[in-house]
Formats: sequence, structure tokens, C-alpha cells
Amino acid sequence: MLRFTLFIACLLSSISTAFAAAAFELKAEKGVLLVGTGATEEAAALIEASIKKITDKPIMQVINIGSQDHHWMGNSYFAKKGIAVTALLRTSKTQTEHIDDHLNRLDKLGLKHLAKDKIKLADQLIDADSHHFSLGKTDFELRYLGDAHFPNEDKLRRP
Repeated sequence: MLRFTLFIACLLSSISTAFAAAAFELKAEKGVLLVGTGATEEAAALIEASIKKITDKPIMQVINIGSQDHHWMGNSYFAKKGIAVTALLRTSKTQTEHIDDHLNRLDKLGLKHLAKDKIKLADQLIDADSHHFSLGKTDFELRYLGDAHFPNEDKLRRP
């Protein structure tokens, strides 16, 4: 059984969480695949707490599909828990190119301290435009189809 839950901007309970929007999880039989970690560790913790209200299944893997801050700058929170973070190499390169932009925006809001020393790129980088993987018996494909709202954003789908 696969269950899909989408969180859009509902985690913006406070500006101090620094944009925890646009995270979603796919719950398969063994656990949760989290897509999007928020822009800070605090945002990531809110995302995790929200998921725990829906399921007792653990977060098994994190996927970064975008290079804007709210897609990945909360990675460190989950990496510290030993959860694998995966991204296409091209997406990770774009994340790296825009770190200063993201930190400058957080600085203008007085929130740079929330992310400055906690930036963590994906530890599993895929040097391809497509990556097939499974979470339990559920198959997924992470795929680059061309630039979207931001350069090198990817799509996650079930084949």
C-alpha cells in the first residue's frame, strides 16, 4: 500500500522556522520517503513532527528534488539521524552555486544563524539524469526533465 500526503506551506507556523514549505512524504509499507526538508533544521524538525502525527513508520530516506533552500537546507537534521539523503548530482551542484543567495535572504530576515553552519548536501549523489530505486516493494524514479521553476529541479514519480 502506498499513501501520499502533501504539506504545502502549512508548516509556516513561525517565520523563525524559515520556510518549511513544500515538503511531502510517501508512505510505503516499510516507511516514509521524505521529499523536501525545509530551509533549516528547525523546519526539518517541524516536518518530522507533522509526519509523526500521520504515521508511526520511520523516515527511511530523503530525496532532494530542488535547489531552492526549502527543498534541501534542512538535510543536516535528517543526516544526523542516519537517514540517507539522495539527489541528482546536477541538482546538488545548483544547490552549491546558490548557497550564498539563500544565506543572504535568510540574513535579511535575521535568520541566517539558523542555517549558516548546518548546510549539508546530499550524501548519495547520482551522476545521471534518471535514478530508479525502491523503498520496500515500492518503486520510484528520480528524473531530470529540464529546468522548471528553478534550474536543475527534478521530478519524482512511480514508474
